[in-house]
Amino acid sequence: MNRLTISASLFLLASLVFADVPVWPLEVHPSLSSNFGEFRGDHFHMGIDIRTGGTEGHPVFAVSDGHISRMVSNFSGYGKALYLTTTDSLTVVYAHLSFFTPLLEKILDVHQGKNRSYFVNQYFTPEMVPVKKGEVIGHSGNTGSSFGPHLHFEIRNQQEQPLNPLTNGFPIPDRIPPTLKEVAIIPLESGAHINASPLPQVFPLFRDRAGFFHFPDTINCDGVFGFAVKAVDKIQNSKNSYQFYKTELIIDDRKKFEITYDHLDFSESGLASVVRDYRLSRLNLGEFQKLFRMKHHPPATINTSGGDGDGYIYLSPGYHTVEIRVEDTAGNTSVATGIIFSHPSSVITAELIREDDNTQTFFISPAKGFIPVQSVVCYSFTAYGFADKQVRPIETKRNDNGLVLTFRKKDTTRKTLQFIGTNKMGAVSYPFHWASREKHGDILTAKIDIEFSHTDAGIFLQVDTETPLDCRLNVRLQKDERYETIPLTKIHPATFLSDALLPKKFEGVYQIDIVLQNDTERIIRYEMVPKLAIPEKTVPVLSRDKNCSIRIRKGSVYHPTLMWIDKVENSAPVPDGIHCSDVYQLQPFEMPLKESIQVGIRYGDEYALDKGLGIYAYNPDTEKWSYLPTENTLAKRVLIAELKEINAVTILQDIQPPVVVRTFPEQDGHYDYEDVEVLSATVKDDLSGIAPNEQSLTMALDGDKLLMVYQPIKKEMSYQLKEPLSAGSHELIIFISDRAGNYTEKTVNFSVD
Repeated sequence: MNRLTISASLFLLASLVFADVPVWPLEVHPSLSSNFGEFRGDHFHMGIDIRTGGTEGHPVFAVSDGHISRMVSNFSGYGKALYLTTTDSLTVVYAHLSFFTPLLEKILDVHQGKNRSYFVNQYFTPEMVPVKKGEVIGHSGNTGSSFGPHLHFEIRNQQEQPLNPLTNGFPIPDRIPPTLKEVAIIPLESGAHINASPLPQVFPLFRDRAGFFHFPDTINCDGVFGFAVKAVDKIQNSKNSYQFYKTELIIDDRKKFEITYDHLDFSESGLASVVRDYRLSRLNLGEFQKLFRMKHHPPATINTSGGDGDGYIYLSPGYHTVEIRVEDTAGNTSVATGIIFSHPSSVITAELIREDDNTQTFFISPAKGFIPVQSVVCYSFTAYGFADKQVRPIETKRNDNGLVLTFRKKDTTRKTLQFIGTNKMGAVSYPFHWASREKHGDILTAKIDIEFSHTDAGIFLQVDTETPLDCRLNVRLQKDERYETIPLTKIHPATFLSDALLPKKFEGVYQIDIVLQNDTERIIRYEMVPKLAIPEKTVPVLSRDKNCSIRIRKGSVYHPTLMWIDKVENSAPVPDGIHCSDVYQLQPFEMPLKESIQVGIRYGDEYALDKGLGIYAYNPDTEKWSYLPTENTLAKRVLIAELKEINAVTILQDIQPPVVVRTFPEQDGHYDYEDVEVLSATVKDDLSGIAPNEQSLTMALDGDKLLMVYQPIKKEMSYQLKEPLSAGSHELIIFISDRAGNYTEKTVNFSVD
């Protein structure tokens, strides 16, 4: 269903927010580069970004009667910004402005001069700077942490909660419904399976000619699970993708969960990491919006009262309808539908019953029960357990309650085969693996590796065996004087997986053994033991070599979380600087933190007297190493920093000073006075970076400090002259320092006629 016009309820909502119809904040045609509620790393976008055609200086209007209640001038964040408090007691924010009106610029000059700083954060009473609706209050720009000219525009209610401008007085024309791309089905408790897998599964959505979206097939689910959807909104004449406004999850015609991006709260900004599916994002699978709320995550204002509760789904045996509705602020709606078959997974067996020079024939039958096998998919794997291809039979026959499949021998020779069946009811089977005895590796010599993985359902233990093995495989956890055995199931020829385990199962564990058994037995002791972090305690975690540690404080995690540190053998390259420690991957990287943790890395005595040392974290989004503000505990030879995401960390030494790339005026330049209106310098630093503050960046003209502006994205310092320069010689001094303490001072001599 597509509603192609703005709904009447939208206009009603707008009239309830503003007593009078507001004016659009810019003279330019309404066009957005970003909308309300978009995920921005670990926080939400709290307003809308209005395009200005790639140019600055467009008049910005007071959208309603009121007064300027706050004025901000900063290098980062909102840059130059004005806060308008309306007569309706709303707060309207205009950010990244290039300059204010002459009166407001004079007020800004007074406060900058009084503070001897470009930085201003000044509040005003209602009678000081009154404005009328439609009055120009400033001009659009590109100041602060802005990636291009635009106006960031917010509306806040009396509780200072950001409201969605598009549903609160500022709708824009939009005829295009959202696009639904994929749906994820996520086990939420141990024992839950999606198509026989205990891991989250992602399925594409297919659009029919009528515009409706559909699941690719009936999906077999068992246990408690939740949904997440990847969807984007589009607006005509724009290439951008936007956050949708509303989504509903409906099971068997009953609403189970609802999200509406009508307003947010600044105290909830960090909840972006738990409202989206953080794990799928970290695995580079895209941005999925959860249609459930984990019981240990606090509710957000976007989790409206609609639906049964937290979105946890447990279905009675049988077939159930699923409907996911996604709507934009103009009322355009897209719907995805599907069928869930709720039933435990089936179990099959495959037996080689005939073989000749050219073919192999297998009988696939249920290993438990008598429900006939309806269909089978077969995949081949190489001798090292890598997926090869889907193998299609040249002949299929039905026999009693099973299937007889004949394959070309050239497709199965020297391969391990994986069979996955679906029975007549629709239950998907666990994988069954077949290989001749001589194709299996030796359990005594095979390389064995264990991995831990955090999901919403719990902890998974995964053991990779390098080559397919014919054996039973268990993991033993030793606590006190007793062992607890964790059985693992073969999910690929060389991969074994446990069921989801509660993190608390690892409390008190001090030894982990991998046990392989067939005709003989092999026990491998795993040297690293993860630590259990809980919200109520401070927990230290050490790397195996004891050179890296993390300190999880009270409140750092949302719920009991297994944490450990892996040493990285092959890390991302560093473009500049000296490596002074190993690289450590903090784990679990796929789980969000509630609050920051402390990381410490030990360095060698050879660096004790060196400068420029710092802890750097690898940002997988930018694929760059980022400097963390670092404290050096010289006596212990340890660097300490705070970390808000669980990433890889290392010690780097930055010995290169920052660089002044270009200036205006240039060295020894000779100019007409009319041509010198702005003094500027472009700077760069390739490693630790330049902090956007007045201690790191200064500019002086003829011995007088200038209250210049810095744009951190463009890395440009600039100063708008108040009056023309006098004729003669002038000296411009530019000072910059990076976060590691390296600095550069450049003197530019020029003359003016």
